[in-house]
Amino acid sequence: RVVEHFAQGRASGLRQIDEVTGKSRDLVFYQGARLDGLACRCESMGSKIVETFEGRDDHLVTRSLKLCVATVGELGGSVGGGGATGQAGTRFAGRSEEKKADVGGP
Repeated sequence: RVVEHFAQGRASGLRQIDEVTGKSRDLVFYQGARLDGLACRCESMGSKIVETFEGRDDHLVTRSLKLCVATVGELGGSVGGGGATGQAGTRFAGRSEEKKADVGGP
């Protein structure tokens, strides 16, 4: 396990990286340092990415992406909604989900 700490002033607003090599990586950002409100990004290598936000005008709180890996042949040469191409004809696709804060209306 490797934990790195960063002082304020980085363009990315990154405060800390906590990485378990080949398994997971958590990135924590200084509050208010990012225009998109990203507070934390947790990656489970090859399976899931979860981003947590604070103070967004659109009330987005969490965005997650579950990843799957398949060869281009298994997918018929395409991935619904697009996908990134990796090594040896591998395509990375996923299912995303967003959660917004419950804001009471008038």
